[in-house]
Amino acid sequence: MDIKFTNLERMAPGVGAGLLLEYDGRRLLLDCGYDDSQPFGGTWSSLGIPAAAIHAVVLSHGHLGHSGLLPVLVREGFRGKVYCTAECSSVATFSMRETALSQEPKQCWATKKLQQAPEPIYRDSEVDACEPFFARCRCHEPVALDEYATAEFFEAGHGPGSAFVKIELRRGNSKTRLLYVGDVGAAGNDLDSGPVIGDSYDHLFLPAFTPVRHKAGKAEEKLAGIIKRACKAGGNVLIPVSSIDRRDAILQMIQGISEAPEMPGVFVFLDSPVAGKQCEEFPLTPGKTKTYCCLRPVDTDESSKMLNSITGTVVIIAGSGKGGYGRIGFHLKKNAARPESAIVLFGAQSDRALDQALRGGGTLCVFGEEVEVNARICRLDDPFVHLDAGAAIQWLGRMKPQPHVHITHGGQQTKARFSRALRKAGIQNVHVPPAGERVAL
Repeated sequence: MDIKFTNLERMAPGVGAGLLLEYDGRRLLLDCGYDDSQPFGGTWSSLGIPAAAIHAVVLSHGHLGHSGLLPVLVREGFRGKVYCTAECSSVATFSMRETALSQEPKQCWATKKLQQAPEPIYRDSEVDACEPFFARCRCHEPVALDEYATAEFFEAGHGPGSAFVKIELRRGNSKTRLLYVGDVGAAGNDLDSGPVIGDSYDHLFLPAFTPVRHKAGKAEEKLAGIIKRACKAGGNVLIPVSSIDRRDAILQMIQGISEAPEMPGVFVFLDSPVAGKQCEEFPLTPGKTKTYCCLRPVDTDESSKMLNSITGTVVIIAGSGKGGYGRIGFHLKKNAARPESAIVLFGAQSDRALDQALRGGGTLCVFGEEVEVNARICRLDDPFVHLDAGAAIQWLGRMKPQPHVHITHGGQQTKARFSRALRKAGIQNVHVPPAGERVAL
């Protein structure tokens, strides 16, 4: 069977993770991500792929970078099915809805002097339009995508409903096996399960894994110190977030901190247009199933703004996109100039507008107004640990025979480093496909 693929990530502004698989006249899209560092200003046709010509979509997980352009695809004529796990469809819907609501002009803030907010890439109603297309699948149960292709989902441990996908393409006596991995968590994944590691593959599509450089508990200790210092000074702690899994991990970290007798009691506010629904759908899942007692979801703009009238220290976990969209703007306007307050950035955020602006120092432009930055800027290791690059290499080394490896997700430098590490470990068939290049398998 003649099979080709095209890596769509960064093929145009705003295009996140996405892999177009073509076989026997069929077009299968693996992930449909939105890179929110800049608005998607084009169309699927401008990518050379009319939306109506895509027969089906498979989602690895519901994070914005892997699902966020679905409303654009549906708006432009896609009428196939979107295959994913049930929890993945819920996470994707929340991620897309938050993006739609956060890009309304009243929600928009910029770190540069922009007089006019960019037009939202889609509306809340267009998120609703995606619902009929979801085909919810169970893990470990093969599902037929069409007469040539079957897919089987396996737990990826990368947040609720995340999965990686085994795809088998058959025509006559021809058979090709692919394994598509969007992202993998350090725990709770099926990488070493018999149906995965015991099978053989012709091609693997992987993200660029990176080494884990921090010790467990270090970030929690630092966050405890930041909250204590803010309490003593009478300031607030602002934590910009952009995904459900990171929100969950940070809240669990705060819950662990709160159990220490020396910690002061503070209210923690989750500020997002979909905060209440997210807390209902995806409650905290620590060991004791006890939700942090001081957590309060904040849904409306009015409630969000009222947080800034509270006296005393609060922790505000607020939505923030790469390009500077979200509720965090309300609180930056109030707290950025206060030396007693702290802004906490988790993980590598060099591609995010807020991080770039804060590194510049001096002032921050919020809602068109220059705000002096005197708050403490604290950078902590990401609490959500991805699979370590070393563990990924060991896993690949156990695969016999060795498949062809295509690194399709991540920054260019990260891809290059991971590909060098793979070759150094003796895995020779490694390919980093350029964006937009049509590759024959």
